[in-house]
Amino acid sequence: MSEDEIITELKRLLSHMRLMSVFQVTADTFMLYGLIVTLLAKSGTVAFLGAVLTQSHAIAVVVLLGLIDLCFTGIRYNDRRTGAGLIEELGDSLSDEAEAIVAQFKRYK
Repeated sequence: MSEDEIITELKRLLSHMRLMSVFQVTADTFMLYGLIVTLLAKSGTVAFLGAVLTQSHAIAVVVLLGLIDLCFTGIRYNDRRTGAGLIEELGDSLSDEAEAIVAQFKRYK
């Protein structure tokens, strides 16, 4: 691959990593909210995101959100690994644009 193609792929990968970060933070927030609401519920029902659920169903939703979060973690790990391979392909002599993109990528590690 040429340097331009690698830089283009790194840019695409960076935007994907940003999007996955947003999705993961959202999943984390919903999971923590659900966990707190479920644990603080005194009755057998829980009002979770506008829906009334039993406590056992609310726990199941929290577990599923945890699995979704785990999937986002795997996707982000794969993105980091792919990016590291692309950076390795670039070599040592980098243009200014490539150096800036590599610095942005390293921030996500």
